[in-house]
Amino acid sequence: MPMHLDSLATGKYTVASLFNAVHVVATIAMPPNRTLSEYIAISNLMGKLIARLFEHMSARDKNSIASANFPFQLISTSISILVGLMFSPTAENLSPVSRAALGFSLTGDRKRKATLMKERRLNLPRLPSIEAREGIQWDPANCAEPEIFAHMGAMYEKLERDTADQSTKCQGEDVWEKLSVCLTLKLEEKKDEYTVPMKGKPLCQYCRELAEKVSKDQSCELLDMAFFDGDSS
Repeated sequence: MPMHLDSLATGKYTVASLFNAVHVVATIAMPPNRTLSEYIAISNLMGKLIARLFEHMSARDKNSIASANFPFQLISTSISILVGLMFSPTAENLSPVSRAALGFSLTGDRKRKATLMKERRLNLPRLPSIEAREGIQWDPANCAEPEIFAHMGAMYEKLERDTADQSTKCQGEDVWEKLSVCLTLKLEEKKDEYTVPMKGKPLCQYCRELAEKVSKDQSCELLDMAFFDGDSS
């Protein structure tokens, strides 16, 4: 099902799975100007709900609503969140502003993935510049990060309008700084892990290269939160 999303380069987005639908809803409904911890909590909660749903649906229990023939290729392996922040380090009367986008790694058979990867490359012009590397068995467009990085340009356009409004109201010409933060989580957990945060998943080699390029385009630093998690490996 084709959808229109203003924050994408082409404005076009195909909903072909539950994860695509969640991405659309999250893109539209994600609240602005929340703290980093709130956005991470949203991502962690969403990931846990999805993990528990698919664990239940893939159960081998004969009493389960689904059973042994559950299509595992339809389950995304990771969820990723990108948070864009702008703040003024000198003006105490100006409030930081923030936006966030949530995305998933691709699911489906080869044909469907190929179609969705083509769409991702159109929505993120930097993505085709990431070349395949020997020893890496997946396509750069398969990861969750390209889905969220595709929203970065529109995200900072909105943030810059927000900061301009604040500066105008305060009759100042304050300098605003940018900072992007991303966190990817593994969409898998065991029953004894339901009460603890999901495990972080550091950027792969493809996504590190992509992160460098998209952050350079926006003149901001991009931090990988999973990199600082000692238990994320």
